[in-house]
Amino acid sequence: MREEREEEERIAREERQRRWAEAEARRAREKAEEEQRLARKKAEQEEKERQALEAANVWWRRLSKPQTEALFAAVVERAWREQKPWVEVPETPRMSREYAYGVPLYTRGKRSSRALYGIFRPGPGLVATSPRLAAEHALVRSAQ
Repeated sequence: MREEREEEERIAREERQRRWAEAEARRAREKAEEEQRLARKKAEQEEKERQALEAANVWWRRLSKPQTEALFAAVVERAWREQKPWVEVPETPRMSREYAYGVPLYTRGKRSSRALYGIFRPGPGLVATSPRLAAEHALVRSAQ
């Protein structure tokens, strides 16, 4: 009886070890699959960002520096004529990814507070991918 009990315990122990090894292998497989999924998602996101930046650079290169300066001046003049804010044009305009690679323009208040006035020339193909831009004023030459 003792030998039978020992044999049953040995079989039960081996069964527990087998189940534990299977569970551990399943967890490792699931973890590896999750890591692969995250790596693919990250690579896709990086590729989307690279393509968006490339599209934005093409979009901005379509205008010469004098044309860009003239458009900035037109925005400032129109803002002053219609709403009277002091719109600041940055000395070195920088595209902002969060605003569809347009240039955010800010107003200057009496107490040096700054408020976002609008986004100058956001990339047309990138507007739909920019959730923050949906609620902002986009400053473009025409509807096209």
